Amino acid sequence: MAGGDVVHRPAEGCGPLRVGRYLEYDWVAGPGSFIFETAGLSHTLVSDQPEGVKLFGWLQGPIDFFDDQGGFIETLDVWWYINHYETYCRENGIPINKKLYL
Repeated sequence: MAGGDVVHRPAEGCGPLRVGRYLEYDWVAGPGSFIFETAGLSHTLVSDQPEGVKLFGWLQGPIDFFDDQGGFIETLDVWWYINHYETYCRENGIPINKKLYL
């Protein structure tokens, strides 16, 4: 795998808010585009823009990240997102919104 690869276990979708592209494909996505990524897809998202890429995306399950040697870095899943949200709130004095939880 090339550096910065991610592997999706479920399908994922995203709408680019700034221009971006995948190293593995010859197309460029920008505002108004929709990217649908099937389960098991591996890709490297890059941008030629100085501001980088900005996406509105959603996941339906875990996503795995790998380093430039193909070594596993981490999995982002619902538990990672909950921890990330709650840690951010605590560090910034923001009350945790309990309505987000069932």
